Amino acid sequence: MKNINKLETINNYLYTRKHFSCNQVFDYVTNYFTKLYYNTPIYDFIEYDDYVPSNLNITPKDCIDGDAVFGKQIANGTITLCGQTLDIGNHINWRSPLVDNNFLQQLHSFDYLKDLESVSRNQGRPTAIRIVRSWMDEEAFVDSNFWQPTILSRRLVNLITYANWLFKECDSGFKKDLMAVILKQSKHLSKTIPWHKSGYEVITSIKGIIYAGLALPQNQSAFLEGLDVLKDELNKQILEDSTHIQKNPLVQYNLLKDLVEIQATMQIANQQVPAIISQSIATMAESLAFFRHTDGKLAMFNSSYSGNSENISQLLKICNQSFQTDFLPRAGFRKLMRNDTSIIIDCGEFAKPDILNSSTASTLAFELAYKNSRVFVSGGKFKDSKSDYRNSKNFNTIEVDGHSSSAILSMGLTGKHVEKVESFFQEEKTLGIGFEGAFYGFKNNKIKHSRRIFLAENGDEIRGEDSVLHAENDVKAFFHIHPRYDVKIIDSYTAEILLNGSKIAEFKSAGGIVRKQQTKLCENLGEVVNKNTLVLTCKVNKKETVLRWAISFTD
Repeated sequence: MKNINKLETINNYLYTRKHFSCNQVFDYVTNYFTKLYYNTPIYDFIEYDDYVPSNLNITPKDCIDGDAVFGKQIANGTITLCGQTLDIGNHINWRSPLVDNNFLQQLHSFDYLKDLESVSRNQGRPTAIRIVRSWMDEEAFVDSNFWQPTILSRRLVNLITYANWLFKECDSGFKKDLMAVILKQSKHLSKTIPWHKSGYEVITSIKGIIYAGLALPQNQSAFLEGLDVLKDELNKQILEDSTHIQKNPLVQYNLLKDLVEIQATMQIANQQVPAIISQSIATMAESLAFFRHTDGKLAMFNSSYSGNSENISQLLKICNQSFQTDFLPRAGFRKLMRNDTSIIIDCGEFAKPDILNSSTASTLAFELAYKNSRVFVSGGKFKDSKSDYRNSKNFNTIEVDGHSSSAILSMGLTGKHVEKVESFFQEEKTLGIGFEGAFYGFKNNKIKHSRRIFLAENGDEIRGEDSVLHAENDVKAFFHIHPRYDVKIIDSYTAEILLNGSKIAEFKSAGGIVRKQQTKLCENLGEVVNKNTLVLTCKVNKKETVLRWAISFTD
């Protein structure tokens, strides 16, 4: 058996060859060696430019309002990012060992300048000038971490957006240095677009090129080249139902925000906005609205976080989003809604894999919200030395013989994955709505999993059935409960879901034994907490293994 498992693993690693071309491999290798060159002092010396513009052509606007409370915290000397807090009152350690790399990357991106702008003038602007001055003094040299394209582009966009606000109260030396740093970053970014990747990272990098092309004098060619690349990438990356190819709801939000801001910035610069940008904004807003639960936050499939509900609402309002859909056929997601209950189901094939990718083995997994509160959630994206967050057991779906629906390998690689899902939807008047889906996956795509979910008309009852063919040892179904709720096991087949000690729902099973375990949840970058997970386990029936379960809300 061990030898068979080893052969399956080797076969899956060999299967990764299908995910990339020789050109991509060459680009990865080239990218690695150019990073080594960029980290050397000779790069700064050779690439130095004597010409520094004195002013920017435009002042872009951030489409999302700043958080004055957060801005005031920063002005008072502390900053909280990714669930961690750092003292920045007297001195800013841009590489502090007291926080992790996620925190430092956010710190270097300057997304919080909009929060400082929302604070009163005598607090926000002086603090922002002090922070930017500190960064220019200590970090204005190229390195492979905090000058990587995505972080660099975000920082460049933020500095261009808030430069004229900073210039109102700074000295001439600060202005000259900041203009030089903006120019230097724009030139470096143009050389480091991650062509070896095929997803959102390319577009977010191009955003910085477009901003610099519009804002810096004598840089029109960079803008035009960036715009051409953006149009090409939108054609490649946006699916027919206007979902981004990575099928990650937070990426959908970030890309839509980028396009809205690029459109607004082009209008400020009196540039004609290409039709593909305007059309993408209108249609992508509908897909983004689909991914929202009743609490306003996003589903967490394919490495997504839940996002900020107020920011999502503000973005959708800007886009004049009004149409609601319950099905994304190309991306493969279905939404069931009745009264206070909404269920989002991942019923599509595995998101298009890259060499390294963040697609998750969540086929036929669901998330459920009840009365403006998420109850059954996905695990989110987190680091765990024992288990990859992309595995099926971190979603509300099943695991067969210890295998995920798609083969999740180490180092971000993916082996054989789900390629086709058959599903249909049925509505029965006065009774409710139902969903059924099936696919071949798990052990080299030899196992068939079928799932049925029925939502009663009043929204208070959900019934489910999982059917598995060709399993050998055991089947486990996972049901992840949001940490605001507690779980009490009543017997081997029944559990209660509690809120502040009061029962709000009952979970029942047939065909398997229910137990409770602690698992991880990461709703926002770097913020990992524990949650209760119900695990329904049963032995395999040689003919067909069937698990039945029901959720009844009682409050």
